[in-house]
Amino acid sequence: MNRLSAFCTRNIQGVRAYLALPTGQFILIGLGYLLLISIAEAITTLVDPQLGLVLHGLVLVILLAHGSLIHRGVLRRFLILLALAPMIRIISLSIPLQKIGLPLIYWYLVIGLLLFFAAFIAGRITELGGNRIGWSKRGWPQQLAIGLIGIALGYIEYLILRPGPLAAYQTWEDVIIAGLILLIFTGVLEEYIFRGLMQSASMQVMGKFGLVYVAVLFAVLHLGYHSFPDLVFVLGVGLFFGWCVWKTHSLLGASLAHGIANISLYVFFPLLISAGSFPVASAGAVLSPNLPPAPPAGLTQTTVVNPASGNITVVDNNGAGFVFVGSNLWLDATDGFGGSFRWTYAAQTVPDVVVTWLPPLSGCGRYRVEAFIPPGVGLTKSARYSINNRQGTAAVVINQDAVHGTWAMLGIFEFEPGTSANIRLSNETGEDPKLLRWIGFDAIRWIFQGPCGSITAPPAR
Repeated sequence: MNRLSAFCTRNIQGVRAYLALPTGQFILIGLGYLLLISIAEAITTLVDPQLGLVLHGLVLVILLAHGSLIHRGVLRRFLILLALAPMIRIISLSIPLQKIGLPLIYWYLVIGLLLFFAAFIAGRITELGGNRIGWSKRGWPQQLAIGLIGIALGYIEYLILRPGPLAAYQTWEDVIIAGLILLIFTGVLEEYIFRGLMQSASMQVMGKFGLVYVAVLFAVLHLGYHSFPDLVFVLGVGLFFGWCVWKTHSLLGASLAHGIANISLYVFFPLLISAGSFPVASAGAVLSPNLPPAPPAGLTQTTVVNPASGNITVVDNNGAGFVFVGSNLWLDATDGFGGSFRWTYAAQTVPDVVVTWLPPLSGCGRYRVEAFIPPGVGLTKSARYSINNRQGTAAVVINQDAVHGTWAMLGIFEFEPGTSANIRLSNETGEDPKLLRWIGFDAIRWIFQGPCGSITAPPAR
């Protein structure tokens, strides 16, 4: 008994001595890793997603290696749990869920299950069980009140981001399923990871600054929304959730508020405010993947066809010259030029839909090129048109959400039959899939401005 008492006393003294080390040293270590994660996330979002994923992978390896070399408990715990941050991005972008045509709402389910497994293992390794991180229903009326604040938070973020509705089929079953998945795999799971595991470990090594640290990290992982106001908003929400968990010693309220905020953001307010103005994905309208409709026999991009009125040539989504390759391209027959348009969800990295408009022009000339953007909310802010013209290829980015329901000018270019004269647009926009942006493919028109000028085509390479 005396030996056991002496053993416990020595260990308690050792922990106290360790905790008495300068907090600033731990803060510097934490800030260094926060900088690395921020750089990797910025490159993933703004420069090259594949390079960013490589950097996230390197940060993950460094954190785990550093943690394995540390024998002192609290710093080791902090490093191992911090590794969940780059793991979140790696899992969310590396699984090819778009390729298998899985509805977007189930992405949260699949990714959430993988993240929960990783977080659960990390929690077991670092000995942070449910009671230690705040899984408690104590003071549940107060926790419920905190949870209801999520409605206001969701509305504010909706006004900032204006995403499309996640329950795109808009049936009650889809709405209920979307709500449950968001509540569990964004609200509960993310609060378990950030305010439960990470905040507990951070505050052990940094004191109260650990609360701020995790809120900043939480905001950094929202860079993919390409919105500075939303970044500031998310930082404030992270501080609020962290303060609630710290003060009440319970994750219940923050988890409810987080889940309800995302339900409001992605399901309730988009359907309530933009009802009828978002295209509905109908399973029967999905076109066969990798089987582009061929133009009528004899019609190619170099066929001489006199445009209507002699001035304007139009290639619509349901006519000759409209060619697509890919899957999950839906037909909407209610709006758009000529009464219809095609659309799909925007992709952040690798496109799974590519559309080409082939103009049947009568001769070499200068044309004002315009794209009709179908009406609706939640359209992409970064449609990347590629205009293959007589002088080469021009890239034009159009904010479809800002000019929907009208013609958007792509520029004035020279086109010559016998060359690669076409307009191309894929669904790769670089936007985070969580924004639920959609991209519309409708008519393109060439308005004749005059004959080709003196500019000659660049020599063949």
